[in-house]
Amino acid sequence: MFQKFFWMFICFLLQTSFTGFMAVGNAMPNFVIIGLVLIISKEGPGNGIKAGIVAGLFQDLISGAAFGTGLIVKVLDGFLIGLLKRQTFSDNLISKAAIGIIVTLSDGLASLLILYFTAGSFNIGGAFFLRVLPNALYTGIIIFVLLVAGSLFEPNSKKATRIYGV
Repeated sequence: MFQKFFWMFICFLLQTSFTGFMAVGNAMPNFVIIGLVLIISKEGPGNGIKAGIVAGLFQDLISGAAFGTGLIVKVLDGFLIGLLKRQTFSDNLISKAAIGIIVTLSDGLASLLILYFTAGSFNIGGAFFLRVLPNALYTGIIIFVLLVAGSLFEPNSKKATRIYGV
């Protein structure tokens, strides 16, 4: 449990410190979702809600939003990652990147809906296509790159054999 807490804290520090430096246009990676995908892919889908609770608490402690909204969204993210990993996807790199894209899309949409109902009306479609979709694709690319880099350092593992056929 301490390792999950530690890695989620590192991902949250990256989210709050380096996201602006890594922006490409309007797209910024979501390091918290990257951490959730990597932790759940390593520890198993049963730990999705626990990792989501930790991520949501970190988000609520730092953000200026109403306390509990980040917790709800991140618990749903953790549940969705665990569900997708268990039911839909196999255990290869592309499926983990796809999980990251799907979860970032659902996270952004849930955040937009909460903002819409609490802060007032705005163009949800425009915000989705200008902010959420580019962020989701960027997050998926970073997950894929991190997983490929991680598999390169484990050349004798089953994953490297399955990915590269070596």
